[in-house]
Amino acid sequence: GKVIYFKVDMLDISSLKMVKLMINDAIQQARHKKVNTIIIADELNFYANSTIAGALATVRSMGLKFLLTLQDLAQMKDEHIRNAILS
Repeated sequence: GKVIYFKVDMLDISSLKMVKLMINDAIQQARHKKVNTIIIADELNFYANSTIAGALATVRSMGLKFLLTLQDLAQMKDEHIRNAILS
């Protein structure tokens, strides 16, 4: 299996866009071909989006797993994303 760990400057817009792009690409790869990969995502509140939220429920069966961390769930302003993380 593989582990993907992104360590970027959370205050740099380009870095955050790159992380979103890389996670979205991993999700697309998992949908096309079964993988055995873990994505470790720290400070998720900086780059969580609806694509990640939607994928959490489905990609586990395709071999893509997420280890998601953030300081406080209150940082997740989008209720849809927060609910996806908790389920």
